[in-house]
Amino acid sequence: MENICKNISQKNIISIACVNTQKHITISGNKYAITKAIKIFKILGAKIIPLNINIPIHCILMKPIIKQFHNLLNTIKIKKPIIPYVNNVDVKFETHPEKIKNALIRHIYCTVHWYNCMKYIEKKHIFNFIEFNTCNILNKFSQHITKKNNVITLYNQQMLDIALKKYLFKT
Repeated sequence: MENICKNISQKNIISIACVNTQKHITISGNKYAITKAIKIFKILGAKIIPLNINIPIHCILMKPIIKQFHNLLNTIKIKKPIIPYVNNVDVKFETHPEKIKNALIRHIYCTVHWYNCMKYIEKKHIFNFIEFNTCNILNKFSQHITKKNNVITLYNQQMLDIALKKYLFKT
């Protein structure tokens, strides 16, 4: 998959956006390059599921907004977290606020290594997760990686209350 993206991107821009599982990988780029890649991947037997996304997220095409996003992040005070932030670009924990900001910026235009992050976290013997999302897609991906995970997806106040009782207010 990486070689196909490199060959196509010699004239167009396309890259691997996310490695979610060993069998679920997303690509991002300009429309022509994506269309060309889809044709090649179909010939090779890949299952294609187009995503309803109108921006080339996790791709260098997003670099023009980096300064604007950086300025926005500078208006937010990020404190040293109690629980380390999982940098899904470099696949490591971050605790320094500036490194977290840098990782968030690069998250916009670099490949997200969700699969490797889950394996990294698993090696650290961490199996309880809270996902902040309107759907539980990361939960579904994590179940393909390891069956040990206990994931709760928060998408409204009721789910937040359940998570707080379950994880923070154990009696």
